[in-house]
Amino acid sequence: MNMDGKDPERVPSTYSGVIALPLAESPCSTLPHELLALIFIYAKDKKRVAHRIPIEVSVSHVCRFWRSVALDTPVLWNRIDIYSKRSKAWIRPYLERSFQRPLDVYVDIYRRDRILHKTPNPLTGYHTIIEQLSMHIHRLRIFSLICYHRTTAVHWQSKFRNCYAPILESFSVKFGSSLSVLPGLAQFTTVLDGGSHDHLSFIETDTPNILPQNLRNLTTLYLHGLDPSVPFSSDEFIQTFASIPSIVNLSLQGTVAFGFWPTGMPFMPQFTLNNLKSLRLVEGGGVAIRMLLALSAQHLESLWLECSYENFPTHLFGAAQFNILGKPKFPNLKYLTISLDNFTTTARFATIFPTITHLHYRYPFYNESTQLIQTFAASGWPSLQVLAFTAFKHKHARKLNTALVGILTHRRLDNNPLSRILMDKDHIRWLDHAVPYDWEAKKLRQLVEIELLTVDNYSEYWWSTFERNSERGTG
Repeated sequence: MNMDGKDPERVPSTYSGVIALPLAESPCSTLPHELLALIFIYAKDKKRVAHRIPIEVSVSHVCRFWRSVALDTPVLWNRIDIYSKRSKAWIRPYLERSFQRPLDVYVDIYRRDRILHKTPNPLTGYHTIIEQLSMHIHRLRIFSLICYHRTTAVHWQSKFRNCYAPILESFSVKFGSSLSVLPGLAQFTTVLDGGSHDHLSFIETDTPNILPQNLRNLTTLYLHGLDPSVPFSSDEFIQTFASIPSIVNLSLQGTVAFGFWPTGMPFMPQFTLNNLKSLRLVEGGGVAIRMLLALSAQHLESLWLECSYENFPTHLFGAAQFNILGKPKFPNLKYLTISLDNFTTTARFATIFPTITHLHYRYPFYNESTQLIQTFAASGWPSLQVLAFTAFKHKHARKLNTALVGILTHRRLDNNPLSRILMDKDHIRWLDHAVPYDWEAKKLRQLVEIELLTVDNYSEYWWSTFERNSERGTG
């Protein structure tokens, strides 16, 4: 963006940039300044696309009246998108035109970062951009960085040390490659540590050992990128959770280098998160076991497990703390998501999470569908109301339907029927096609209400979040 409002990366070569005088009879020239500004604000894109002219640039080149309105509307210019080092051309105009409005900065250099050859300094070409932004850290409300190399993510954050962002609400750092960090920058450290961050409520990071200081008001944390190559001791791990007393939604992804923690099979949890409602554990089966054993969360409602269950029978299912005096460890747990399961461990999950009302299988191995009968035909999950399946495979359709008919029939006889079964569109399509000539498909339709799984009928936090992001193209 230059001072005339043109975007060197997004404005086509045929774009003249000529500002026309409004015709006297043109309706747009008679609109009140405030109304036209409001129209511009509502027309502003929620998500930017590289190489597309943003709406604030377009309207500022229609005529002099529109340009004056656009330039006098700071909220049109308080989002800054950076796609490459050439983005420095429009940063200064946006900073000036937004006046002192809070800034939302989105850095997406993934593509450029991936094609760059190895260099001792991944910030080459971005110094000017960072220097301009560093002068306005106090205005930063949202900061998002997407790059390819881990070294780039670490270097960008290193420039934010000893800075103060008093109105920062959201901080996100993601990268695509798992290349090692540069020597001396891998230790556990803090950024934006020039003061407290009372408004910071959301953090998503692939560099779990680099976090902003003071997370006491944080409500959502995606602590991803846990990796044995990143120095992260058990004490630092515990201290991280001790620093987030207000956390509501917590996602952990990866594994850690230190040995089994907590040691052995503790009878009591190691720390408490009183406000935690949604927990997501991905990849590292060991980390999942550690968290479920070490954590006390009486208000936990949703648990998402996307990891290896290999050590669950020996380290988790037999843990005494899941049934103390006949009471479940997580008494308010309602939603359970199990990914990549062959249905053989389902019955064991029912023993430690007996309060489940909504059970979601993601990418299960449907060829073992008969295992479901043994789980649900017994006393497993007496409170279960909704059963959901995704990633359906046609070749296992009849096996699954046969099992579901048996489960539904048995639970009805026990006066404990399911209210709904939610399926993906492939399963729904197959079922609709099979009903006219397949007895079990027809019976399944008669026994239970079957719906397409959507964010409207399945309000589990993680499912709703990822599906909505996917629909917006930001997942």
